[in-house]
Amino acid sequence: MTSINLLYIDDDQPQQVKGLIEAIISKASFDLKITHKPPTKMSEIAIELRQGYDGIIIDQKLDSFVEGVEPVDYFGAALAQNLRTLMAGKSDNISYKPIILLSLESLLIEYYNPDSSSHDLFDLVLSKSILEQPELLEKKVHLIKSIVNAYKRAHSEDSLYQLLSLSSNYSLLDKRFEIYISQYDKDIHKLVTSIHSTLLRSSGMLVSEITLATRLGINIEESPDWHQVIGHLEEYKYNGIFSDYYKRWWWADVELWINKKLNCPIIKGLTSEKRVEIIKEKLGLERLMPIHSVHPGQSTKFWVNCIISKEPLDTIDALRASSMELKPWEDDKYLSIKTVLERRAEKYKVHPEDRTKLDRIRARFKL
Repeated sequence: MTSINLLYIDDDQPQQVKGLIEAIISKASFDLKITHKPPTKMSEIAIELRQGYDGIIIDQKLDSFVEGVEPVDYFGAALAQNLRTLMAGKSDNISYKPIILLSLESLLIEYYNPDSSSHDLFDLVLSKSILEQPELLEKKVHLIKSIVNAYKRAHSEDSLYQLLSLSSNYSLLDKRFEIYISQYDKDIHKLVTSIHSTLLRSSGMLVSEITLATRLGINIEESPDWHQVIGHLEEYKYNGIFSDYYKRWWWADVELWINKKLNCPIIKGLTSEKRVEIIKEKLGLERLMPIHSVHPGQSTKFWVNCIISKEPLDTIDALRASSMELKPWEDDKYLSIKTVLERRAEKYKVHPEDRTKLDRIRARFKL
């Protein structure tokens, strides 16, 4: 069984912290130990972190009074920056480890969100309100395990291909991604977070199960044979770091399978009904249902999903979301018109070039 040992720096009273730690550990399906220490001098925390911990959890605001401990005058982000600097140094003997920010929602809004310079210091940012959402807490504890495991593999693997569990002669990896990642071969934190953010959390070289089903035109909920379709694609499943948390498939390999096995090189131009008809015939399956449109005049040549609602969309019916952070190998992020009109897009805005498209879609869908 996986065993993970985390240090936790928080200025809350010991009894309060104990309850929080117990709530987190209760959601772990692995051996998880979390040791709480009140904030002290940064140098003392660095010494403590060297004592066999796999990572550290930090609160954002650390200046509350704790009996018997001298108050500190720094924020969690400052501590994280100090630790990242020590990890990057050659003589400080702190190996690269995950740093997780866990704080009150109000403190994240006031002190963390506006400080963009601190956003790349942390591997994961969580609000303490997550304790009131058991299912989400369980998912995030699982993600913490995946992050720690990714760091451990990055310390032991010699190449990007090993980290991604690819053979050295695999030819379909985007060379721009390889070049981008190669600049971080000595910085495990940036290496791991870059793979996480630009490969696993986005669509492009890898696709999620939802996107995979959308491109095959299959309604997962109404298709008992969906698991058999997935079985045919098992060898194209992603098995690298973070695969213990994210289910992903190499899209270039799936495309080759579509061309050869389904004999269908133009699948993107087919309706979901036609795609499913071909898949049923070629794989000998019956219990598959196509995705149907939900709006009058909507295309059923589904290819992408709304980043918020996950609704399947043809790109002609989808609105691109503005994003300054997309890398060349990442697909655009899309919004459904329903999500935009209902103001559920949250932090996403419609791309300037797609604003006139919004009115056309609205008219066609009669919204």
